[in-house]
Amino acid sequence: MKGSIVVDRDRLENSTVEAVIEVASINTNVKMRDDDLRARFFAATQFPLMTFKSKAWKKTGDETYDVTGDLKIKNVTKEVVLKVKSLGFGPGMKGAPISGWEASTTLDRRDFDVAADQDSVGTQVEIVINVEADLRKPVPEAK
Repeated sequence: MKGSIVVDRDRLENSTVEAVIEVASINTNVKMRDDDLRARFFAATQFPLMTFKSKAWKKTGDETYDVTGDLKIKNVTKEVVLKVKSLGFGPGMKGAPISGWEASTTLDRRDFDVAADQDSVGTQVEIVINVEADLRKPVPEAK
């Protein structure tokens, strides 16, 4: 996974996040299952990337936000809301400034054309994301 987060420490509602996830990175620790997910469910050869780009951050608590954005899986882009919690800001293991985040959402995989095995596999998928962001890395300028 790679991505960028632009953090406005004074008003986190002004922050932005973008992420790119390689479908080939799916790992359930069972090779046969991973190969099946990549090939039949996600069609990884044809659609090798999943992407997320935030559009709005809404404060919902002291350190929590609803982050609305566009999620693209396969050939489908849909708006989703991530429940995000700021875990804080501070020095990392090597003293570099970092921020920590947790995000979660539940999706119906059929909404993104991930529709293999409709009758034998659940359709609701819980997504949990943990991020440690290096605050020193500059965001590349848009071209």
